[in-house]
Amino acid sequence: MKDDTRISLRSETWQKEDTYYITQRLMERGFRYADQLMELRVFDLLNIYRINAEVAQEIILMLYRIFNHNPAVDESMELKLMGQTFPFTAWRKEHREMSKVSVGDLVSAGDINRKAILRLYSSLLKAFYRSGEYDSREYRYYSYSDAAKNGESGN
Repeated sequence: MKDDTRISLRSETWQKEDTYYITQRLMERGFRYADQLMELRVFDLLNIYRINAEVAQEIILMLYRIFNHNPAVDESMELKLMGQTFPFTAWRKEHREMSKVSVGDLVSAGDINRKAILRLYSSLLKAFYRSGEYDSREYRYYSYSDAAKNGESGN
C-alpha cells in the first residue's frame, strides 16, 4: 500500500478512478482528501447524508484501486484461475467489533483483494443494519466534519 493517502479528491489519480461520478457528492459533504475517507469508521461512512450502501461500496473499491490494488490477483480470481487467499478468520479475530472497523482497516488489509473486500463489506453492511446506529428515517451526519466530531468524542 502506498504510504501517502493525502490525495486530493480533485487530483488526476482520484478522478481517473471515479467512474461512478461520486466526487461531487463527497465534496458537497466536506471531503477534500482520500485520507479523510480512510480514517472514518465504515458505520460513520454509511451514516453520512447522500452516501448510501452502494456509494459507500464504490468509495471503498476506489480507495482499494488507488492504494492497495492487486490487479493480477483480482483478474485471476475473476477468471477462476485461483481461489481466495485472504485470511478471513484472522481478519475477523482482529476486528471482532464490526462497528469499530475503519475504511482504512478494510482497504489496507494485507493480502486483500476485490472479492475479499466485497465479502467483508457485505458482513459490515449487515452488522450496520442490525446495529443501533442505523436509522431508516434519517442519517446521523450531514457532512464529514459532523462524522469526524463523532470519532473524536469516541461515540
